[in-house]
Amino acid sequence: MDEASLFLAALDRPTPADRAAFLADACGTDAALRARVERLLAADSGAGILDAAVRPVRPLVAGGTFAVRYRLVRRLGAGGMGEVWAADQTAPVRRPVALKVIRPGLDPAALLARFELERQALAVMDHPHIARVFDAGVADGLPYLAMELVAGEPVTAYCDARRLAVRRRLALFVPVCRAVQHAHQKGVIHRDLKPANVLVAEVDGAPAPKVIDFGIAKPAGLDAGDGVRTGRGVLVGTPEYMAPEQAGGALDVDTRADVYALGVLLYELLTGVPPIRAAGPGAAGLLELLRAVREDDPPPPGRLRPELRGDLDAVVMKALEKDRARRYDTAADLARDVERVLAGEPVAARPVGRVERGRRWARRNPAVAGLLAVVAVLLLTVAVGASAFAVRLRDALNDSESARKDTRRQLWQAQLSRADATAQGGLPGQRTASLALLREALGAARELGLTDADRAAFRDVAVAVLGLPDLEVEREWDGYPPGTRHVAADAKLERYARADQSGAVSVRRVADDVEVCALPGGGKPVRVTLSDDGRSLAVVDSGGAGRVFHLDGATPKPLFAAGMDPARAPHFSPDGGRLVFVAGATLRSWDRATGEVWSWPLPGRAHGGSALSADGRLVAVGCAPTGPAVLHVRAADGADYAETLPLTGAAESVAWHPGGRVVAVFTGRRVRLLEVPGGRALGVLDGHRADGGRVAFDAAGDRLFSNDWLGLLRVWDWRGGRQLLTLPAAWPDHDRMTAAGDRLFVHGATPSTLRVVRCEPGRERQALGRPPAAGHDPTPDPLGRFVLVSGDRGTAALAPDTGEERGRLKSGHRPFLLSQSLLLTSGTDGPHRWPRADDAAARVTRFGPPEWLGPPVSGGAETHGASADGRVVAVPNHSAGAVVLHTAAPWLVAPTGPQEFVRTCAVSPYGRWVATGSGESPTSSGARVWDARTGAPVYSFPVPGLCPVGFSPCGRWLVTGGGGLRVWHVGTWADGPALPGAASAVGWAFTPGGDILAVGGHGEVRLVRPADGAELARLPLPGLGKFQPRAFSADGGRLYVTDLETSGVVTWDVRRLRRGLSELGLDWDTPPIPAEGPAAAGWRVEFVGVDRLGRPWAEAVKAAEANWLDVGARARLAATSKTPAESLLHAGVALGLDPTRLDARLYRARAALQLRQFDAAAADAAAVLAAVPGHLDATRVRDAAGKIPRR
Repeated sequence: MDEASLFLAALDRPTPADRAAFLADACGTDAALRARVERLLAADSGAGILDAAVRPVRPLVAGGTFAVRYRLVRRLGAGGMGEVWAADQTAPVRRPVALKVIRPGLDPAALLARFELERQALAVMDHPHIARVFDAGVADGLPYLAMELVAGEPVTAYCDARRLAVRRRLALFVPVCRAVQHAHQKGVIHRDLKPANVLVAEVDGAPAPKVIDFGIAKPAGLDAGDGVRTGRGVLVGTPEYMAPEQAGGALDVDTRADVYALGVLLYELLTGVPPIRAAGPGAAGLLELLRAVREDDPPPPGRLRPELRGDLDAVVMKALEKDRARRYDTAADLARDVERVLAGEPVAARPVGRVERGRRWARRNPAVAGLLAVVAVLLLTVAVGASAFAVRLRDALNDSESARKDTRRQLWQAQLSRADATAQGGLPGQRTASLALLREALGAARELGLTDADRAAFRDVAVAVLGLPDLEVEREWDGYPPGTRHVAADAKLERYARADQSGAVSVRRVADDVEVCALPGGGKPVRVTLSDDGRSLAVVDSGGAGRVFHLDGATPKPLFAAGMDPARAPHFSPDGGRLVFVAGATLRSWDRATGEVWSWPLPGRAHGGSALSADGRLVAVGCAPTGPAVLHVRAADGADYAETLPLTGAAESVAWHPGGRVVAVFTGRRVRLLEVPGGRALGVLDGHRADGGRVAFDAAGDRLFSNDWLGLLRVWDWRGGRQLLTLPAAWPDHDRMTAAGDRLFVHGATPSTLRVVRCEPGRERQALGRPPAAGHDPTPDPLGRFVLVSGDRGTAALAPDTGEERGRLKSGHRPFLLSQSLLLTSGTDGPHRWPRADDAAARVTRFGPPEWLGPPVSGGAETHGASADGRVVAVPNHSAGAVVLHTAAPWLVAPTGPQEFVRTCAVSPYGRWVATGSGESPTSSGARVWDARTGAPVYSFPVPGLCPVGFSPCGRWLVTGGGGLRVWHVGTWADGPALPGAASAVGWAFTPGGDILAVGGHGEVRLVRPADGAELARLPLPGLGKFQPRAFSADGGRLYVTDLETSGVVTWDVRRLRRGLSELGLDWDTPPIPAEGPAAAGWRVEFVGVDRLGRPWAEAVKAAEANWLDVGARARLAATSKTPAESLLHAGVALGLDPTRLDARLYRARAALQLRQFDAAAADAAAVLAAVPGHLDATRVRDAAGKIPRR
């Protein structure tokens, strides 16, 4: 037990002698632990915060204030511990809160112990369906908690008031189970789950349940001797919702008590009444109710409502088992069974059969059962004889072997469930410990034989685990003894330097904590810095005297001395050849080789942290000029670059991303991420609740570490803005954390210890970054050098693995095809083609200048389609269908027939078919296929509107999204196999070979085989939002997914994932694991001729004036002319230069028809039809020219 648990347990002992005996037994030989607990007991018996918490206080009234920043609005209720008020928080932010104030007059030690348990329980939890805690403390003599105000109603009242159907009630129940599971994984048992503590509020029109009131919560795994202050015979909870072991006053209540309470809640949600109700008022009624909870089996829900018979009966009654060993092991298991009911799948629960009912009867009536058994055995022995006995003996042996196998199967299933629960805990060990459990379960399962269903279950857990990061304490030692003032480590974590209050410095090995060399103290505290190789040491004392030493042998050799800012440690360049430091209001750099010192002015006095980039080229210093705080960034190698970036507060700590383009600043209890140069805000990491923060990137730049004075080490997916893991640690009083490769040098769990923590970054799944805007497709480069992501600030070219920006197209154009030779983009001015040129020597790809392909049509910003070579382009044209452009000879334009509000187009890979999808919901056919050359209709699909469409890269499949995801055989247009998760699918993406289809959904993406609909794997994603697969990389090794709620792009490294699965023997068979592509580090992207966009007419005029023989420019002028006469003129010139241009001939036919030159219109239309029989638009022009009467 830790000292907090020992302290609470000791308080339960009535006399000092009893406490001393207890501590002697519990602490054993650990004298330091016993001393700390005795100090706590002494503080508890004296004056202090306990007295402050129970001083006479003024009453709380509506309209009054509390703790300065809370205005009381109304009292929501009162309980055993105190009152709950609705209040308005006025600072530092304005928001409504629920204020729980502990009423005075209670036992202070027990009160604050229980209050502290509730505060800790709420503090460690972070779940969308658990009310959050914002603040805690003692004010006006009263302890208080400020929590999220849930403006909802009890879940049963909510469902009954809206007369919700059973399925909707079950759907509301599942997130409640997930929230309780989250609490269990954080080590908290609620112990009072009931409808009043599960409130439902509507958020954006959707119900959102929240679990509240952890006032009697209990740390999981602790018994009465571990500090829980509830003794035997003291009831905790609401009797109707208590588990039998709670009702019996057991002390070892565990998480399965909450599972029972969830079963009661589910029973009441389905039937309208609790399973066991009070027999009457008063003490007698309560005692009878407790007896019934312990002993009586409630009627199954199906007996009250026949439509509930079957799986729901089994699920509810399993949760309500009297024997907790027969209940669901976890709330997550209960949630999964409810989800199986909703999905129409078999449930894990099984109804109790006749044999089990008989066994229970026998336990209640042992005498009668024994007599009957003796009589039955005698009768059977006489009647059947020896042969029957032999048969029964053989069957018994078979049953014994079957039971043994069943037991072993249940064991590995429990082990697999533990692995899954550990992976969902969000705690250190979530990856390594889960993998160990999974391997152990997998070995046991293979001995019994794996079924396909078993393999799928193992694979789902393995995929979830392999996508997780993890932390593991590699080494912890007493490296920060009392009197230590500062520590610093080298970049390889081979050495660290430790300075004490007198200024004495000890340089020691990290591996064994043996001293390498020492520097005597000068009487003043110092800050220390080690060079990356650990061979140079910089020391700055509190008076500002700075010195640099070379560490060679037992005695450091002085190299340099100068005045330095004592508030911040200096920085060595990576090679140790330069030292960058602050002196007064200047930034200085000392060159070790020449002895030269450079100096640059700062925009104010240095205030806060500073950092040197990984390559030693840039330095960032927090400054406080006369105005707001700033971050000053400048070249540290003599280059002419400096800029000052505004901040919202002082830069307490600064860290550079290894790439040198991003700087993280801890300021105002937040980590702000800024792009350098320019200072563009890349995001804010919010979650710290104290100042004194420190930040550091890992060596690969994938993860960011931070902590603060509260000592909680946090691991962030900084690109996605999401906290991944936490690890308790002492508060950091040295300048910075040191990251080396996948290891981190930080404080340990206590103030006297240091740690080396190993981080597994979990690169199988990581955020690519927040795109410039929402909802636009990531488009991977077929050569694997970058991925294009578009938004309202243009299209960014990002590194495919790190998300680092490599270039930007500052335009509203969006890419819809990227090949090895060209880029196609769409905008309101029509589609454009950008020729591509790759310069391998300069490591740059250049696109442009852009070439306009066709006239703008309504819906020009919708989803365009193109063939694989970009020669056939389809443009949505709303209710006029689509326009098909053939961008090479014979330069054909083929409008399709009409269709309601076309929003999306797709072209088959070889350019034969065009598919269009309607954006209208009430439509007879949400998707259609057309002949790409003629525009003639080919097939109409019986699917509703709001229907995106797409072809597989292999050309075998067409996918439609209206009314659920469906695949169709291209050519025959027959319906393909049913796909798992299709009904609620959110987008899709094919691998380049078309043999795997990624299907999006809520909180996950499924990988399925379109050929037979088989599910290969489920890729979990952070949160429960909608995730839309956008594209696979050209080699199929990486999947890009858009989070539709945050607009972030998440990538799954499928190649790395499948390697991990292959090591476990859980990979799927085909296709083979993609090979590694060529490295693309440092590749840049440039866009040339961006100024041409948005003015196709002007560009066509300019091209035609520059070259009268430019037939393409003349054809574009014919398409974009403002009058029929101008279109007729330009089309005629184009045909004079090239008679084979079918687009110009069609433009001239249209213009002639408008000018009532019917014979000319008919002749040009006939020429188009002669080249392309059945061309729909040419047929319309010809028929119109023949029908309109001449005048």
